[in-house]
Amino acid sequence: MSSFQKVIKYGAVTFAILLAVGIISAIANAALSVVSLVSGDFIYHSDSRDTVAVNEREDFTGVSGLDIDIAYGNLTITKGDGDGFQVEANDVTKDFEMKVSRKGTLILHEKNRYFNLRWFNFNKNTKYHSNITLYLPEDCQLKDVVIDSGAGRVQMDSFEANKLIVNAGAGNIEGDSITANKVSLDGGAGSVTFTNVDFKNMDMDCGVGNVRIAGILSGENTLDCGIGNVDIEIDASEEDYDLDIESGLGKVRLNGKRIAKDYRKNNNASSLIEIDGGIGDVDLKFTR
Repeated sequence: MSSFQKVIKYGAVTFAILLAVGIISAIANAALSVVSLVSGDFIYHSDSRDTVAVNEREDFTGVSGLDIDIAYGNLTITKGDGDGFQVEANDVTKDFEMKVSRKGTLILHEKNRYFNLRWFNFNKNTKYHSNITLYLPEDCQLKDVVIDSGAGRVQMDSFEANKLIVNAGAGNIEGDSITANKVSLDGGAGSVTFTNVDFKNMDMDCGVGNVRIAGILSGENTLDCGIGNVDIEIDASEEDYDLDIESGLGKVRLNGKRIAKDYRKNNNASSLIEIDGGIGDVDLKFTR
């Protein structure tokens, strides 16, 4: 892709994001104005069930995977004290779903996805900002882990997965001490940070926010950079990787040195890092 094509591509992406924000903001303001005039209440509720917040706690066994879809609340996945899986869900609506499927997938879903307005903080009533914590057993090994987040913050640590899929929304994503054989990360408007990881075959589509990945990457790893800055720190030697880097509008540095627009190095290695630069800067470091 030529420099001119990149200008067109990322200019169009930026314009589309700004246009979408403007349209959604206008619609949201208009809707809230109508609701305020009719009801005299400045807080919009999608239905009567949203007016009641509940706290739930439940233990689960026979879990082999995770399917988590959180609209607006905060999500924490961390190591617990017990041998099983425990969910604590605070300030969730009554239709919050948590169950184990026949295939052993622990499902945590917020059914009412009314966060489109809330991405822009039109609803100031923080009573309904859920906080969901999933406690994992020691040495937790899972098959598929799928996480769809909205506008809240997601923190996860201390587990292994065969496949990890994260679709970020407007909130920040933080992960630590995670191992996965196949990884798909779709960045959103918030920042994405993973440290002390052991990822194989990572496919990352960066979004608007900044991205930081630190740890071990092996296999074929591709990064399609977006608007934010990207910082990759790999606990290995540069000679352990084949490199295919295409610069975007931002600067690209390899071990602190700025590189040319297109950089390719074949070390006949078993692992590959392929980077398609975006608007933000890219910093790729090898620590050995």
